[in-house]
Amino acid sequence: MINVTKSDYYAWQNETFRKDLRLSERCHGTFKNGTREKLGMMNFSCDDTGSSALSEEMELMYADQNCSIFIVTVPSLATLLPHPTCRMYIPDNAVDNGPTTNCSDFFNTNCTGKPAVFYNKTCRTL
Repeated sequence: MINVTKSDYYAWQNETFRKDLRLSERCHGTFKNGTREKLGMMNFSCDDTGSSALSEEMELMYADQNCSIFIVTVPSLATLLPHPTCRMYIPDNAVDNGPTTNCSDFFNTNCTGKPAVFYNKTCRTL
């Protein structure tokens, strides 16, 4: 179940590694004021231990109907991961078409490093 209030975001993170190995974790985000484009920011963590030691700060940098791009930092790992990461999210109903042109342009202009894709069509059959 996903629930959004003025101050909080509650969701489940579901991951499938094989047909017989699935992980489902409760997630909680607390909205903060954004610092860059004023689109919004949240502290976000998913874990089943109740620890917030690996909470992420996610700041929304770009959004359109079928794509969102966040800058993500993990404050507790700042010495190991000193540079923020870009994350692009595309809803399931838009995956077949890929990101919009404007979304791709924003990502390619503002995000560095090598992209990693955590979804492919076989995910639907697992």
